[in-house]
Amino acid sequence: MVTDRYNSAIFISYLQFGVRIKTKKMEALIKPEECRSIDEVRQQIDQIDFEIIRLFGIRNYYIKAIVPFKADEDEVIACNRKSFVIDQRTKMAADCGLDHVLFRQIFTMLVEANVLKELELFKRNRNITLESK
Repeated sequence: MVTDRYNSAIFISYLQFGVRIKTKKMEALIKPEECRSIDEVRQQIDQIDFEIIRLFGIRNYYIKAIVPFKADEDEVIACNRKSFVIDQRTKMAADCGLDHVLFRQIFTMLVEANVLKELELFKRNRNITLESK
């Protein structure tokens, strides 16, 4: 069963910036044309998806790390940066031959969720700072 394989392969790694996250070593992929069954193709897709999610987890730590550098809520919301990131990722997807409309939707949702998380952290940090005074 694929889930069992992943559960047994999970280990704790320490990234260079001292953050502890659960991750798994990505096994070497089989070329799509070398897969001999539907299950083998699915296992490769599962492994890629797991790696994508792991990378989103790492990305999330950077989202948290940026908050202390922002001076106010306008900087957190950063409409110009938000538009730039979404446009850039849309172009990256198109340049890779992917469905740019789909990736615009994905990154719009991701960036909007990140902004909400940053606002939450910013307000929490601001409250802690105000209470310390």
